[in-house]
Amino acid sequence: MGLAISAMHYTGMVAYRVEGMIHWDENYLIASVVFAMLFATFALFFGAQNGKFTTLNMTLTFAAAIIGLHFAGMAAFHVTPTNLMAGHSNPAEFKLLALVIAGTAALIVLGGLFTYFIENRTRMENIDELRQARDEARNASRAKSEFMSVLSHELRTPLTIINGYASFLTNLKGHTIAKLKPNEPITKVHFDDLGDQTERYGGRIKSAGDHLLAIINELLDYTSIELNSIKLNRTSFQAGDLLAELQEQFQGLAREKQSSLEIEFDEFNVFADRGRCKQILINLLGNALKFSSASSIRMRARMIDDTCRLEVEDNGCGMPAEDLERIFQAFIQAETATKSAEGGTGLGLAISKKLAAAHDGDIGVESTVGVGTKFTVDLPECASVIVAEKALAAA
Repeated sequence: MGLAISAMHYTGMVAYRVEGMIHWDENYLIASVVFAMLFATFALFFGAQNGKFTTLNMTLTFAAAIIGLHFAGMAAFHVTPTNLMAGHSNPAEFKLLALVIAGTAALIVLGGLFTYFIENRTRMENIDELRQARDEARNASRAKSEFMSVLSHELRTPLTIINGYASFLTNLKGHTIAKLKPNEPITKVHFDDLGDQTERYGGRIKSAGDHLLAIINELLDYTSIELNSIKLNRTSFQAGDLLAELQEQFQGLAREKQSSLEIEFDEFNVFADRGRCKQILINLLGNALKFSSASSIRMRARMIDDTCRLEVEDNGCGMPAEDLERIFQAFIQAETATKSAEGGTGLGLAISKKLAAAHDGDIGVESTVGVGTKFTVDLPECASVIVAEKALAAA
C-alpha cells in the first residue's frame, strides 16, 4: 500500500515540467517511501481491529502517510533554473520514470503471484475439508449401519428368550398333566415341580427383560444427552460407599469371569450426581469385566486438590493406541477377542464421557496391549474432605 502511494506521488512529480535541472535528495526520497510504507502498515493494522474508533484511526493514519510522503517528496525535489529552449528534457526524469514503471510492473506481477498462491492454497484447503467431510460422513454412515446391525442382534436376543420362556409358561400346565400316568392324581410334588419350573423360567425372563431395558435406557440416555436435556441432581455422598456398593453389585459377574474385584478410596465426600457417577463407573467396570479378560480389576477414588478422581484399572488384554482415539465415539467398540461374544451397543463410553463433561470433567484412558487398561474420571471442584473422628480426638 505504501509503495502504491509512493508510485502515484512520484509519477505525478516526474510528469511535472519545468525549465531547469531537476535534482533529487536521495535521503528525503528514501525516507518518504519508508514513511509511507510504515504508516500504511499501521493504518491496515488499525483497520483490522474491532473497536469504536477503528475507522477514524485508520483514516488518520492513511492521511498521515500521504501527507508525510508528499512533503518529504517535495523536500527531496530541487530545480536549478536554465535558459534552455522549450521542450528540453531532463534525462534524470526519464530514468526515474522508467524505474517507477518497472517497479510498479514488478509489484503487479508479485501481487498476481501472491494472489495465485493464496487462491491455490485456499482451494486445496477447501478440497481437504470436503474430503474430510466426505470421509466423516462415510464413517458415520458405516458406524450407524454397524450400530443398527448390533442393535437388532442385541434386541432380538432378549426378546427371543422372553418369548420362548413365556411360551413354556403358557403350556407348562398342559405338559405337566400330559406326563401323568392314566388315573394318576396330581399331588403336592407335581405342584412343587411346577412351581420350581415357573420360578426358573420367570427368573430367566426377568434377566432378559433387564438386559432389554438396559439397552433401551442406553439409547434414551444418549438421545437425551445429544439433545442437551441432561439434568444433574447434585448431592453430597461418600466416594467409598459408592465403590463398596459397586463391588458388591459386580461380585457375582467377577466370579463368573474368574476376576478379583478390589477397591481403594480416600475419605472424602463427592458433591455430584450420585446416580450419574454410578452410571459412569458401571459402564467402565462392566467393560473391564466383559471385554478385558482381566484377572484383577481395581477401582479407586482419590481427592486431588478440589478434584474427585475415579479410576478403573485392569490387567487384561489392553487396547492398541489407534483404538484409544475412537472408543469414546458413539456406536464404536474396540476390537477384542470377546467383543462378538459379549455384544453391546457401543454407547457406554460415549455416554460416560458426556456425563463427565456435564460435571465439567473428563475421562482419560491409558492402555498397553497385553498389560492392561486404566480409565480415569476427573470431576473438578466436586470433592471435599471428611475429617475422621480419630483425627479430631488426636487434635
